[in-house]
Amino acid sequence: MAIITKATRSLPEFLRVVSLLSDKWEGPWFRGHDRAAYPLIPKRYRYRQIDEDEIRSEFKRRMSQLIVGSPPRTEWERYFLMQHYGLPTRLLDWSEGALLALHFALITNNRRSDAAVWVLDPFWLNGEVIANDKLLPDPDDPRDKELLEKYLPDPFPTKKLRLPDLPIALQPPHIDRRIAAQLSSFTLHGREPYGLELAAGKTAAARLAKINIPRACVKRMLEQMLDAGITETTVYPDLQGLSLELTRLHASRPIRWASHPARRFL
Repeated sequence: MAIITKATRSLPEFLRVVSLLSDKWEGPWFRGHDRAAYPLIPKRYRYRQIDEDEIRSEFKRRMSQLIVGSPPRTEWERYFLMQHYGLPTRLLDWSEGALLALHFALITNNRRSDAAVWVLDPFWLNGEVIANDKLLPDPDDPRDKELLEKYLPDPFPTKKLRLPDLPIALQPPHIDRRIAAQLSSFTLHGREPYGLELAAGKTAAARLAKINIPRACVKRMLEQMLDAGITETTVYPDLQGLSLELTRLHASRPIRWASHPARRFL
């Protein structure tokens, strides 16, 4: 496969690689993996069995009382919101911020495996898959509406529809504070779980790169990130982010449940 691979051992080195790619590619996106071996597969394809139509229908029915801020107005906005709150969708999260993606790669790494940051040129992807090198969706373009309906048909269709094979790049409206803070964008995948790798394998000029971070360098790079002010509250500008940050700063060495003192009372 024509995937570019790089390795970095420090924050300055990581930024140099990002700068080199950004000079050649137009507006790259970034995605952090705390384990470099993880493939680029949406959460929906990590389940052997799943009823996506039922999940979408129930989310729409029950979300209203739980929404903070402006409610989603379209099926697409609901789908973006589903992804950001952990439901299994065919969306894969990306960020326009390299350091935000690096934070996700480092903060939960277990120090027993390498981490990685993936880099994608979304304009290249859409040019390859749909022969249109712009980001979707454009609400004023009826062609976008028709294309997106192929990737996200209405739940419980009367006739079984075949999804497109390869993914496309989408830029969502900032309907949620997290989406805005994380500079979020998405690839929307079709029938093929490994669609990005397949798209990259079709051309020698693919614009998909993987920046590996050796496990021995994770701790130091995370310290450099925290020194630069990229913390949990940067990524999650809410009480969850504050809770994660305070726990990291003031609590350590969590007790494994198997050896927890409270077990003797059970």
